[in-house]
This record gives sequence, C-alpha cells and structure tokens, in this order.
Amino acid sequence: SLRHLPWELLFADGAYLCFNAVRPFTPARLVEGKSRAAQTHNRPLRLLFMACSAEDVLPLLDFESEESLILDAAQQHQIEMFVEESGSLGGLNYQTTAFGDEHFDVFHLTGHADVRGNEPIFLMENDQGFRQEVTAADISDAFAGNWPQLIFLSGCKTGQAADQGNLPSLCEALVRAGAPAVLGWALPVGDIAASRAAAELYEHLAAGKCLDEAIARARFHLLKYGSPFWH
Repeated sequence: SLRHLPWELLFADGAYLCFNAVRPFTPARLVEGKSRAAQTHNRPLRLLFMACSAEDVLPLLDFESEESLILDAAQQHQIEMFVEESGSLGGLNYQTTAFGDEHFDVFHLTGHADVRGNEPIFLMENDQGFRQEVTAADISDAFAGNWPQLIFLSGCKTGQAADQGNLPSLCEALVRAGAPAVLGWALPVGDIAASRAAAELYEHLAAGKCLDEAIARARFHLLKYGSPFWH
C-alpha cells in the first residue's frame, strides 16, 4: 500500500529531487509481469487527442486551449495530432480500430475523473453528449488490444490508488489490462496546469526524449513557474 505516498515530495540536500534540471528525476510504478519493448520510429509523434466535456458536467474545460498549447509546444519537432470529437467510448473504439494496432504513439484523454467508493472513474460522454461514468475495464474494452505506447489520463485522481493504496488507481488498472504505460494525476489538478504539463511533456516526447525524462521535465516546468499543482 506504499503506492499512495507522495514520492514527488522527496527532499534532500535542501531541495526537492524533482527540482533538478541537470539530473531529471521521476517516480515510476512498475506493474509486475507487464512490460513491452518500445520501438523507435523516424517520423513525427502521433497523438490521438480526446476531450470529454459532457453537457451536464461542470466546470467546463478549455480543451481547445489545451490543443493549441500542445501543437505550439511540439511543432518545432513535428507532431501529428488527431482529434476525436465525440468524447465517447464508441468514438475511441472506432478510431483505434480504424487506424490499427500501434498506429498512435500516445492517447491523450482530458476531462473530469474521480474515485467513487473505492473505484476510480472517468467522466466521458454517451451518444447524446451527456455524462457517462467509465471504469478501467470499460476503457480497456474500447481499445480492444490496440494499445498505444502511452496513455495520458489527464483528469483529477486518475493516478490515485484507492483505499490508502490497497486498490489500484485507474492508471494501474489499465496497465494490468495490457497498456504499456499510463500517466495520470494522483490528486486534483487545475485546468491550466494540466494543459501546460501536457504541452511540455509532448514537446520533449516529440523531440525523442524517453518517457521518464519527459515526465520529469514537465513536472520541473510546473515547479519552475510556481504552479501549485507541480507535485
């Protein structure tokens, strides 16, 4: 149950370990028995972007600004961003099936998330554009085995292990289901901070940086500019 502890707050020699541009540091949770070798491709980073903004869920998210921030940050290194408009499980299944296995490098899902009882959920949209609470099993079924190298669940508490760490987070549950790597937020996060972190992350990934370094530099970016959500 140690997984729920805030490793990001490790402090030594007068500074946070995360706040070191020379030696990037990031905690990683490895799920036993789940690993897949990553392949390097000489092409732009391929990103499938989905924003969930149901009509009956507040506050509304400024996902268009998030799209712009990502494109602006990564454009010098080239990025191909495909935007899925429906925000639904059906839309996710259609796009991943249509493009095939491993076409996309990253799936970015932005929206509201929470932990209800002991089960983490993400608030997606149904066919009418209203809220649909989905679990890790629902998201896994939508991918149908067509996993990208990285899934970023950009929503509050997507990385939070429930029951004081005794139960897996939404991120860990997806890794157990077959996803190679999943990134999330362990606590509530502000809309602007989440967008800036995503933009910084994809800038480094598009430049060819490895995943753990890109995450470390995204966190460093938030800390450097005084974001209260850097940890």
